[in-house]
Amino acid sequence: NDMGAIDEFKLAVNSNDSLNIDTPINVPEVALKIAVDVLCGDIKITTDNKYISITDENTSVIIILLDGEFYDYKRSIPTNTNFVDVDIKNFTEALKYLKTFISEKTKAPIQWLGNELRLKTIKGMYEVSINTVNTTGEVIGFNCDYMIDGLSQFHDTASISVNKNSPM
Repeated sequence: NDMGAIDEFKLAVNSNDSLNIDTPINVPEVALKIAVDVLCGDIKITTDNKYISITDENTSVIIILLDGEFYDYKRSIPTNTNFVDVDIKNFTEALKYLKTFISEKTKAPIQWLGNELRLKTIKGMYEVSINTVNTTGEVIGFNCDYMIDGLSQFHDTASISVNKNSPM
């Protein structure tokens, strides 16, 4: 009942109990982008394990499936973790503020320590307080754009798994 997507930096998994696929399939990203651009409203998805058909009321997009198995994403998700609960709106606003000081040349990482987000650039140090329910004693560095993109998938609060030298 899982749908996953992955690139070099991000992993997204959506679990849905109403999704029932007997045999896992791999759909090319470009094909899904075409389907999203062309189709609208309610869609129906069917597959014969060689092709997938995504259809709306007027149009069908037929896509050849990729061979092989999808990346075993469960191995990439840390099991022994510290969780920090964050307010999504507050965290995102703080990141967007700090992002204004990041230049395209340096791509400086955001540092996260407790209830503070910090950005050190050649022009100075910028800090923002964030709302967290609990904290971790470790300093975590991350790419601002990827964190904003990840947080955009959630509402209200999120529990972020934080471990040094491990995926977040």
